[in-house]
Amino acid sequence: MPPDRRRKLESTVAAIQQRHGTQAIRRARDLPHALPPYVRTGFGALDAITGCNGIPLGAITLFSGPGTSGKLTVAYKALANAQTPPHGENCVLLDLAHTTNPEYMQRCGVDLGRLLIVRPQNEADGLPLLLDLVQSRQTRLVLVDGIPELLAQRELARRFNAALGHLRQ
Repeated sequence: MPPDRRRKLESTVAAIQQRHGTQAIRRARDLPHALPPYVRTGFGALDAITGCNGIPLGAITLFSGPGTSGKLTVAYKALANAQTPPHGENCVLLDLAHTTNPEYMQRCGVDLGRLLIVRPQNEADGLPLLLDLVQSRQTRLVLVDGIPELLAQRELARRFNAALGHLRQ
């Protein structure tokens, strides 16, 4: 970059930092290199491409794909890994589809004694339950099985989208 353009860029950066704070704009090399807290999926190749060695905690992660593509297997393995030491914490499965297979979960390594399974009586109860579970901050991982059921009704889909911001807090 020519020196005059570099000086102009540095001047612009300094002005933005003065007006909005030093964290508003900075060079990428100055960012912290620490990974966010995460849970491994149990599949090394998948963990390697996520950018944080697994599923980031404190974030919303959606597994999407056709049926029998392995979404639940990855999710169950992540649940099992969230339960292992040193964390070894309880996890929650919000089973909106009412299709959970405890035997398969055990084969994936999930400790059923440390897993709470929540099955709301109707889809309308799913979103408030999800918000309560996440906001309690008493579990390491909340897995929602059945997002299509939650989003099947237009009003629930609107409420779910509005609630996403609250889930990440």
